[in-house]
Amino acid sequence: ANRLFMRVQRALCVPLIRLPFRYAVHGQAPPDHGPLLVAANHESYLDPIVLQLAFRQRLHYLMTSEFYFKPL
Repeated sequence: ANRLFMRVQRALCVPLIRLPFRYAVHGQAPPDHGPLLVAANHESYLDPIVLQLAFRQRLHYLMTSEFYFKPL
């Protein structure tokens, strides 16, 4: 079920992200399996979606608690 969700998500999101934002991956391809640490500098709330589209494996995110308790 998880792989099916990721395939559907990728099929829907890739065209929506690539067209308006000219999304492209440059450089060495990330490995398809095994451990990997990705450090991203976020500039918008779309960054986790775009970052996930760059990798075939599922990513797990870690963030600070201030993200949830920041006043709007």
